[in-house]
Amino acid sequence: MRALLLATVMLGVIGLAADRLSAQLSPGELSSAHAALDSSRACLECHEKGKGVTAQRCLSCHGVLGERIAAGAGLHARSDYQRCETCHIEHHGREFELIWWGKGTESPPEGWQMERPPDGGQSIYFDHDDTGYSLLGAHRVACRDCHRASHIEEPEKLIAAGKDLDRTFLGLATECATCHQDPHRGQMATRGCAECHGQDAWQPAAGFDHDQTAFALDGRHASTECTGCHVTETDEAGDWIRYAGTPTACADCHDDPHRGRLGRDCAACHATADWRRVDRGRFDHDLTRFPLRGRHRPLDCASCHAAGSFRIAGHERCATCHADEHSGQLRAACSECHDVDGFVPSGFDLDDHAATDFPLEAAHRTVPCADCHARVPTSDLVARGVAVAMDSAPATTRVFRLDAAGCVDCHLDPHAGTADAFLGEAGCETCHDGASWRVAERTATGEIRFDHGATGFDLEGAHRTVVCVECHELSSAPVTGDVMLSFQGASTTCWGCHQDPHLGQVARPEGPVSCRDCHSPEGWTPSLFDHGRDSVFPLEGAHARAACEACHPTETVEGRDVVLYKPLPTACSGCHRAPEETGTASGGVAR
Repeated sequence: MRALLLATVMLGVIGLAADRLSAQLSPGELSSAHAALDSSRACLECHEKGKGVTAQRCLSCHGVLGERIAAGAGLHARSDYQRCETCHIEHHGREFELIWWGKGTESPPEGWQMERPPDGGQSIYFDHDDTGYSLLGAHRVACRDCHRASHIEEPEKLIAAGKDLDRTFLGLATECATCHQDPHRGQMATRGCAECHGQDAWQPAAGFDHDQTAFALDGRHASTECTGCHVTETDEAGDWIRYAGTPTACADCHDDPHRGRLGRDCAACHATADWRRVDRGRFDHDLTRFPLRGRHRPLDCASCHAAGSFRIAGHERCATCHADEHSGQLRAACSECHDVDGFVPSGFDLDDHAATDFPLEAAHRTVPCADCHARVPTSDLVARGVAVAMDSAPATTRVFRLDAAGCVDCHLDPHAGTADAFLGEAGCETCHDGASWRVAERTATGEIRFDHGATGFDLEGAHRTVVCVECHELSSAPVTGDVMLSFQGASTTCWGCHQDPHLGQVARPEGPVSCRDCHSPEGWTPSLFDHGRDSVFPLEGAHARAACEACHPTETVEGRDVVLYKPLPTACSGCHRAPEETGTASGGVAR
């Protein structure tokens, strides 16, 4: 009994000594999280004899963390995070934060690179890559923006383990829906968020390919904003966009400009590249009452169908769409001269022109229409009394109703009126025909048809085939520069047109000798000169057989070769030498 009492007393003394020893050995109070262990009897809860604080001791309480380490998940499963006391330092008092965060729990600045101290200690910022979940783009935020009680996947499990949900960093899953509300309200349940969205920004959804849906986007649809087709709805959680059930028929989104007259199959006429242009390869205009031909075929629909109207009254008449280019001068239907392949050239041909008051003949058949039918202001037609609908007529038009059709109405008189006195009723056609206005008309023998005798100078012989300009002088009109041929002032004498080949040898004191004394209008040669009649030296005997040049040599005078007619000797000795002078029996010609 006494021994038992002694033993009890000794234990009390030992206990008191131990309490005092604990107060002397403890480095300080534990944090509030470990306050229940703050006694000398609980040291071995964390400290293992001979080893100090070990991870096994810590994990005996932190079972949830132990499960993650065992599964190889998270930060603490890494080999460089196996020593708990490296980051979680105790005995600094109740208010001390057990986790060392360096510069805090805010996100590192953009572009900051993780650099660990050389001794292997903690960097000034926590590297979230160590957890197995890298923070990229918009995810680089403060810790508590993600690690909050409302985001914990299985809060009951952590509560049962004694965790404070507002302080723990456990329990977050890596799926987007852990932190973010599903803006699609389950419409994309078969797709992961990362298939469409990146971490830099929620919009635009760079990974989404509309072509992989049941409605591939092409043409103008490819540039349309999503909300242009997908409506926004609102529920208690806010606004969201409906994708499922979006209609795909054209009329479900677009107003029908045809008001149902052409049915609901828009693709039969239109393509998505441009709704305003009809795809000619799809729509068959031949099914209408106006098949498109010629120049009508490439026209835009809006050129004829204004403001979406497809019923055109009077479509069979050209004037319904086209202004009358002739301003009412012609009464015939447009189709008599024109077709849909083009307004020009006109189908009005030479045979058609032959039925008018001015049939085209000879050179007129090759003249372009515009040379005669000039374009003038439409008001000029009104001044001439032509009925014109000025409200619809063009500003200018071509004249088709000509007041006169005489030559001088279109052509400049190249003779300036000098031929008028000799033309008579036939006018220009007295000398010219339609084949060529430049050459006077001639007979089959080449003679000029004009009666030149009416001018007082009858054309005889070779004169009848001479071109007019050889006698009548050409000039240029002073303003226009056109070639003019005047018939006034032409000489009627031979020397007025012909150069004297004799250089005045045959002149007489009383005046020039008439060329007709020796020459005929039929030709310059042969000469009509009679040596016995027209000279003082009749040719007799052997002289009659002598060649002209034997007595009349050719000499060069003033640079011209001229036959010498006078003065010539008439005595025998002027041409012949005596026999004794030549040494012959008959003598010779003197030179």
